[in-house]
Amino acid sequence: MCEGEKTETDYFNAIRRERRISSARVRIMPSDYGTDPLSVMNYAFDRFLSEGRAFDQVYAVFDRDDHLHFHNAEPGRAP
Repeated sequence: MCEGEKTETDYFNAIRRERRISSARVRIMPSDYGTDPLSVMNYAFDRFLSEGRAFDQVYAVFDRDDHLHFHNAEPGRAP
């Protein structure tokens, strides 16, 4: 889950190409809950549960420097 829509997709696709990880399926989803870190994490968690835990791994990606309450989105703090 990401706060953005374009650059994150480009970053992850570049990593897949550079590392030659063609078998990795990466699905980028902008957060519908907002762009602050806690909202991105909560959206990732809710999507994981609502899709029957269909993902092997879920990551929340956001820029740290622009958010005052970054510490609220530490791993393990999502509901």
